[in-house]
Amino acid sequence: MTQNQVYDAYLAWLGNSVPKPLSDLFQCPLINFDIFEDSNSLINWLFYLVPSFSNGLLRCFIFFEENEFQKDPKGDLHLIHSSLHLMESYN
Repeated sequence: MTQNQVYDAYLAWLGNSVPKPLSDLFQCPLINFDIFEDSNSLINWLFYLVPSFSNGLLRCFIFFEENEFQKDPKGDLHLIHSSLHLMESYN
């Protein structure tokens, strides 16, 4: 999923509220979570939450970036793949 696809999903979710610019959605992840690590690789998720308050309701659009890293012999990380994913809403 591309950044533009995430933004399109955000606009559809948002409805009639005033949208944030695309660049604002990716400014600062709220949660940085390593979901897997071994001696050769690391998989990390960065969660982004975008709140919307309208009609007396607080809602949150949530998506995450999955980053796969490979470790070199020194233990330094090298990004090998990155992808974006939407979280399902359970309202």
